[in-house]
Amino acid sequence: MPTIKPKRRPKAGNPTSYTPTTAARAGKLCSEKGYTNENLAVAFKVSRATIQSWMHRHPEFAVAVRDGKDQFDTREVQQILLTRCRGSEYEEETYESGNGEEMVLVKTITKKVQPDVTAIIFWLKNRDPDRWSDKQEITHDFTLADFMKEATLASRS
Repeated sequence: MPTIKPKRRPKAGNPTSYTPTTAARAGKLCSEKGYTNENLAVAFKVSRATIQSWMHRHPEFAVAVRDGKDQFDTREVQQILLTRCRGSEYEEETYESGNGEEMVLVKTITKKVQPDVTAIIFWLKNRDPDRWSDKQEITHDFTLADFMKEATLASRS
């Protein structure tokens, strides 16, 4: 008796917009612009759930997004933290209304931002935890038997 194959049901939902270049594009957006999953959803004109689905279904996409975010964090965020540790200078411009609606530059002041102590502490704890960690290692050579012996001697006195 011949076997009859059941008919396949068509897949529900819209066809995917994922293409072979999607992973590379996502990695580049995360690396260069610091995109989050929400930003990627807007860029690809899909829902956030679709981005999550792509992360599970396409390992190359997940790796590209993870590596891109890591590159951005390493390059950009560490640079910002370092700037906060060192302190910085910036120029502040003051404008006032001149003739009619036109704004006129009145003065430019160079302002200094002092180094941020919290940023320095954070930097040191992460860069050299052996020297700057708050965690203290306490070791002892005392055993339970030693403790019991001391307690027994103390109770006899």
